[in-house]
Amino acid sequence: MVGVHLTALPGNGLFLSDGDQWKVHRRLLTPAFHFDVLKQYASVYNREATEMISKLSGTTDNGQVFEMFQEASLCTLEIILQCAFSGGQMPDETKNEYVAAIRKLKLLFLKMLFNPLFLLSASAYRRLPNGREYTRLCTFIHDTAESIVTKRRQQLVSKVPISPGGVTLEALLIL
Repeated sequence: MVGVHLTALPGNGLFLSDGDQWKVHRRLLTPAFHFDVLKQYASVYNREATEMISKLSGTTDNGQVFEMFQEASLCTLEIILQCAFSGGQMPDETKNEYVAAIRKLKLLFLKMLFNPLFLLSASAYRRLPNGREYTRLCTFIHDTAESIVTKRRQQLVSKVPISPGGVTLEALLIL
C-alpha cells in the first residue's frame, strides 16, 4: 500500500517500479554497470576520492569537526556527474543544495511512513507542512536532474554520430 502512494511523490524509477516496467529499467541500466565499462572510470573514482581525502585531511589537521555524510555525498555526486554526464555543469552551490535536499527527503520520508494520515491518504498528507516540503524537495531534485540530463542529451545529439555498426555508450543517454 505504501509503495502505491510513494510512486506519486518521488517518481517511478527502478527503485519503486515492479513487473514489466522494472525489467525494462533494469535491462537499460545493466550494460552501464558491466565491469569493463566501470573500469574505464577508475581514474575518476580515484581522483575524486583523493580530492575528498585531501579536503578532509585539511579539516582534521585544524581540529575541525566535519559532516561525513555531506562530504561523501558530494564526492559521490561529483563522480556520477563526471562519469554519466561528462561533468554535468552543476555549480557547487547547487550540489550542496541537492545533497541537502536528499538528506532532508530521507528524514521526511521516515516521518511520512509513520504518519497515519499518509497511510490513509497521500494527497491529504501532501497538504501538511511536511508533505508540502517533501513534494517541493522531490520537485527540486527531479528538476535539477532533468536539467542535467537535458543538457547532456542536447550535447550528444549535436556531437555524437551514431555509427552504422552500433550505438556508443554515451549515446544511450539520448534515450
